[in-house]
Amino acid sequence: MSAANQNLRIVELIMVEPEISKDAANLMMKFDKDDARLLLRHQAGEMNRWLADRWELVQIGLGIVLLASLFLGSSGKRYPPVVCVLMLGCVAFLHWFMTPEMRNLATAVDFPRGSQSANAMDRMVSFEYGYMITEWVKLGLGLVLAFGLLKTRRRQRRKTEESA
Repeated sequence: MSAANQNLRIVELIMVEPEISKDAANLMMKFDKDDARLLLRHQAGEMNRWLADRWELVQIGLGIVLLASLFLGSSGKRYPPVVCVLMLGCVAFLHWFMTPEMRNLATAVDFPRGSQSANAMDRMVSFEYGYMITEWVKLGLGLVLAFGLLKTRRRQRRKTEESA
């Protein structure tokens, strides 16, 4: 989400310090300042949504490759593939449920209109928290998987050294 926050910060930076991008500042002079800010924030939001969608697809691909390598290089333990499947489930949940719902709310949030936008904004914040929590769960599962694989590798190395 760092890129997402940076995209929105740049909008505010351009609005406050127009000398950062003189061409953009000259173009924005043709618009009302609030309309220009709204349009730029919408564009930043669209870019964030596109990046999130593509990153989720990359994670799904990497997860499938990792799962295949865990099955092919099986160490006899069942929990690494199970943890990997749980991580893939987190990404699938984000990609096929959370992200589309957030995309559906985007117009109401990007272009606020009265009380409906307040409700949409509240829902969007809830979805963002849910997204963030799911990312933390996925990260925790990844750490469990990594430490488990490292521990298994150390045990195998010790057995090899003892038998040699």
